[in-house]
Amino acid sequence: MFKKKSVAVIAIMALTFVAASAQAGLSEVTMQVIDQDAGVTEGVTTTLELPEVAAEDGREESAAGLETATTARERSREQVREQVRDQARDTGDQVREQARDQVREQAMELRERTLDARSQNRP
Repeated sequence: MFKKKSVAVIAIMALTFVAASAQAGLSEVTMQVIDQDAGVTEGVTTTLELPEVAAEDGREESAAGLETATTARERSREQVREQVRDQARDTGDQVREQARDQVREQAMELRERTLDARSQNRP
């Protein structure tokens, strides 16, 4: 029993070491340490200037992105307009049907009253 636990602990430790070694080999430096003498505000507020080529590429990409956003916004507005038109049309159809039904009912009632009145006036 003791041997099995020892072998399991050793295996776990070995796997942990191998995983840590592999991860250490793949890691990159993703930040730069600011010199202590530079002062916090200087290191944080430093502006990076892009080369003109990168700036021009950025302007072109920005213009393309703006065009895409504008197109999407217009498409969205048109979809909303279409939905509103559809809802208004559906509401108009429902109101028209209800009015038609109401007129028919009133006409039927008037006809029945007229027929009743005629039948009562006959000897």
